[in-house]
Amino acid sequence: MNAWKVAFGLALAQLALSASAVPITFDDRGGFENQGTIEEFQDFESFDSNNFTELGTEFVDGSVTYTAQGVNLLVGANTFINPISNTMSYDEFDTELTADIAGQFTMFALDMAINNTAAGLTDVTLTLFTNLSTYLFDFALPAVQDEQLFQGFVLTGGEFFTGFGFNAENFVHVDNVTLGNVAAIPEPPVMLLVMAGAMSMGVARRKRQMRTVGQKWLSNVV
Repeated sequence: MNAWKVAFGLALAQLALSASAVPITFDDRGGFENQGTIEEFQDFESFDSNNFTELGTEFVDGSVTYTAQGVNLLVGANTFINPISNTMSYDEFDTELTADIAGQFTMFALDMAINNTAAGLTDVTLTLFTNLSTYLFDFALPAVQDEQLFQGFVLTGGEFFTGFGFNAENFVHVDNVTLGNVAAIPEPPVMLLVMAGAMSMGVARRKRQMRTVGQKWLSNVV
């Protein structure tokens, strides 16, 4: 394949990534973390695991500000709810938990669970907010006493996360909130320069081929 065709294909791929309209999802933490650099990781283990810790209506942890309609609640792993690790939740049933994300992170992940599956209210909608759009993802979550569901998201094309929230009929628990940035990729102007350079190489090679053909022709004539 000619060099200019390769460069042109790379440029088209870059433009396609820039036009990406849906976050790339990951259901395993290893695959997610391989996409770039993890900048923040919040597992809430610095809190007393024997208690419920009230954190107020707004609670700031790193670049994330959690807002509850009642009170943000840190649920310890040794409380009667008995989650598998400390989790972030809230104190009013059938309300929303929302969070704002400062900075410009292109990677976001978390572990999720609900307080009680016995009531059958396992379906939860996770809303992701970015600088360009809003995305909805539906999950059936496990009970926090048993396990947590991991989900990771990656953005491209200059899009970054600005927040997230849950609309649920149950108490949602979050854990291991992760923020990061994907590995840098060449911007479109750089790709255009690469394409121009490759085209120049192609032209030079074509000239060399024509010169070789001409020399062979002259030698045959002589």
